[in-house]
Amino acid sequence: PSRLPRPEARLIGTWAPRPPYDFGLLLRLLARYPFPVTEIVHQGALWRVLRQGEALALVQVTATGPADAPVVQATLAAAAGPIVLEALREQVADWLAVDGDRATLSSALAADERLSAALRPVAGLPLLRTPTALEALVNTVIEQHIAWRMALKAQRWLVTWHNVALSAQEHTFYAYPSPEHLAAARPEDLLPLKITRRRVQVILHLARLCAAGELAAGALRQADEAAAYARLCALPGIGHWSAAVALLRLRGAGSFIPHTDVALQAAAARYVFGRAERLPPREVVALLRPLAGQAGAAVAGLLARYVLEDYGVAPER
Repeated sequence: PSRLPRPEARLIGTWAPRPPYDFGLLLRLLARYPFPVTEIVHQGALWRVLRQGEALALVQVTATGPADAPVVQATLAAAAGPIVLEALREQVADWLAVDGDRATLSSALAADERLSAALRPVAGLPLLRTPTALEALVNTVIEQHIAWRMALKAQRWLVTWHNVALSAQEHTFYAYPSPEHLAAARPEDLLPLKITRRRVQVILHLARLCAAGELAAGALRQADEAAAYARLCALPGIGHWSAAVALLRLRGAGSFIPHTDVALQAAAARYVFGRAERLPPREVVALLRPLAGQAGAAVAGLLARYVLEDYGVAPER
């Protein structure tokens, strides 16, 4: 990986997201990931490498003030290539979802006290937006029918295989592969992912589409949600679960419910109903459908609580 001397940190921007926005809770959640991928908790801050064309920007994010209503600050810690600061400010704001409206979820939950109570421990958790369609889709394909820990390990391998990184504070931060780099890979190059060859082929196909500009994150965010969902479901290897999860990660909200997700079924059963067995898919839909466009935020909250409290994974570095 490239190891550039650290420049004087440059302020990218500061934001005061609409409460509740619990940045500390986000850090605690990400610190539970046994194999950090692109969003890294290091020395009390959140770090990520973002792309601007061929250029790379290493962003450090911190927060001050009340836990549920902080002032969030982002600085440019390192760069490779020319960075347009105004454009980077927009990228960071979008990634951090500082324009998100978590209060609407609280209002939507008012009619269901059990679900509201289940989500109270993760109220205010920011739902980060994946910067690119490639990352949202490829990570989702890797996670198909595989344990979360194994999926994270595979995703971590993918970014280190790509081997493009920036360094700061004695730590290396990897960038997600570019569509062009991933599209140029051979199927055998990706065998260490330890997923099926069929899914490897799906990943390479998605990379080629993204490299050709046919799957842009902006277009999928701006399109009607149902149209974006239909577009993703038309792709080889992308079904309901994958499309719902990818859209949630891209848009930071959504009404499509990944009801076949076994972790979601377990979390809903435990936290909403106090049951040990997983909730059947139809009951997951019945529970979350009344939330309409806030259903995705509830999904993210239930899964986050499951990771924070019940997954039992100790962080590894």
